[in-house]
Amino acid sequence: MGNSDSHEVTFEKQEGKFVQTADGIKLSPALIQKLADGDDQSNKKQNENPPNDRSSEESARLAQECQILLDEREKQMASLAQKYQEDLENERQKHQQFYDLSIEEFEKSAKAVEKKFKKPNSEPVCKSFQDELVECYKNNPGRPLDCSEHLASFKRCVNIAKESVLSSRVEPEGA
Repeated sequence: MGNSDSHEVTFEKQEGKFVQTADGIKLSPALIQKLADGDDQSNKKQNENPPNDRSSEESARLAQECQILLDEREKQMASLAQKYQEDLENERQKHQQFYDLSIEEFEKSAKAVEKKFKKPNSEPVCKSFQDELVECYKNNPGRPLDCSEHLASFKRCVNIAKESVLSSRVEPEGA
């Protein structure tokens, strides 16, 4: 068990392919496969030259183990990527549901406010009484007291209209 029995093996990715680097020597995947397939041939040669065959056999075995580990890691990464994609889609759906609910709540609130604070009616109230009063003032210049009956009728009409609008806006509590 000396220094000669152990050596460092690393994998690098070049141009989309993994390349094994052992003691500064780069091995292509095709060469690794050849080494792995060469186990049968190396068994025959093992009897003739045992030390060299053992190291090449061990290199091939290590290459296979590393390839298996790489394949497992790639599967794990693909699985994690799929899980994260599903989680992201779930979060998008939750966000969309929350957004839709927020829009719905906003619209309900806006309708409640509009109902509570109705826009003023742009139609003039008591138009006929107003016209009679204006006509009276035109017919009696300098004598406004002669139009007091028309003024009183106009005021009564305006007050009734005001009470009607206020009573329609006030709703009982809890309704």
